[in-house]
Amino acid sequence: MKTFFVKEYDEMEIFFDAIDDGNIHILKATAHTVHLLYTNDFREICQSLGFAPWISIESDYNVLRGLGRRVYDSHYDIWFNLPIANLRMGDDYDPVIEYNQELPTLTFETELGTGHMFADSAFFYLSLNTESKQARIVYSSTIPADERIIAISESSRNLGLRDDPFSFLTCALSSILQDQGANAHPFSTAISEMEHYSNSLRYEIVEGEETKVKETAIQLKICLPYMEKILEFVECMIQIIEDTISEHRECRDLLPIPQHHYLRVKKNLQTLRSQAISFKSYQETRIRRVNICLSMLSSMLSLRTDCAIKASTEAMTRLTKANREDSIRMNEIGVAMKLDSEAMITIAKLTMFYLPLTFVATIFSMGIFNFDFENGKNGRLVMSSQWWLYIIFAIPLTLGTFYWFRAVTRSHKQASQKAEREAKQPE
Repeated sequence: MKTFFVKEYDEMEIFFDAIDDGNIHILKATAHTVHLLYTNDFREICQSLGFAPWISIESDYNVLRGLGRRVYDSHYDIWFNLPIANLRMGDDYDPVIEYNQELPTLTFETELGTGHMFADSAFFYLSLNTESKQARIVYSSTIPADERIIAISESSRNLGLRDDPFSFLTCALSSILQDQGANAHPFSTAISEMEHYSNSLRYEIVEGEETKVKETAIQLKICLPYMEKILEFVECMIQIIEDTISEHRECRDLLPIPQHHYLRVKKNLQTLRSQAISFKSYQETRIRRVNICLSMLSSMLSLRTDCAIKASTEAMTRLTKANREDSIRMNEIGVAMKLDSEAMITIAKLTMFYLPLTFVATIFSMGIFNFDFENGKNGRLVMSSQWWLYIIFAIPLTLGTFYWFRAVTRSHKQASQKAEREAKQPE
């Protein structure tokens, strides 16, 4: 097993050209799978190895997944490409960049620390020379099968790898399935905590808990696409295993494969199929439970909103009723003020009528004037020589009263203006 970097293309090409034996040669692609499937260098490496054109120039590899096979001259090739959900644990996570854009990543908390989940891919390619029994294997770093592949390669004679190379394929599929199950476990645990919180809620959301309910609903909604991504992987895995079992059965005469080696690989593939089907059922159940929790949280939030709308409507009804009562009172006050106004007009008219008469009567009733009439018929009017005293005292007092009233009114007006200016000034 030899490790290269993709940028060391010339060195790899020289190495592969020198390979002409019956050994097993394993190449692990250490670069990120998303980047690797976009590079022309990796496509040229596969061409130099004589592989089938399994990597498309376009981005349709995100859709065209599954198992591929080819028989060409003395070579038998089989490969697969499937979507996976990759998981990185720890706070020192470096985001994956694709086309200068960061791939969407879901961050969640677990007992082991912070988890970072993102969509990824995995591929495996096996090319077997049926004459020289040389095997060339290329697989992505997202398949944690290094130790297993090396172990079975060292025991190739006992396991019959020269006759039945499907053991490599079974090893890769088993490693991916176990790794995805390990990735799904902490993710499912984090979701279970949110499910337990959702199930612990009563029929109505209590005061102060609405924010947490909304956050839980949003988090579950964000997690749902990643759960569907894991389900997509399992469904693709089941299809690949089914196709591998069928292909393995058809290749018994082509390779040929001894009976005992064939049965061993067949049973391993059937075991993987059962595990994958169980994984699928588990994932479908989790997705249904999350959808139920989302529906329940949505219903509870809608119920709380309806209660708030109902309370607001009742408050508006009470306010409208109070305004209507105030309007009735204001109408009554208006009628009373109208009556008061009419009474004041009547009083003013009477005052205007009696004021001149009262003024004249007051003047002539003073001691300044003396009416000397005999029996109210004949006589004369005598006015005192001190009549000017009335004018001297009356005019200053009248003017003083007007000036005093004007000063008091101006003082009140200035105080009111000062209070308005202080109220308008910012604090």
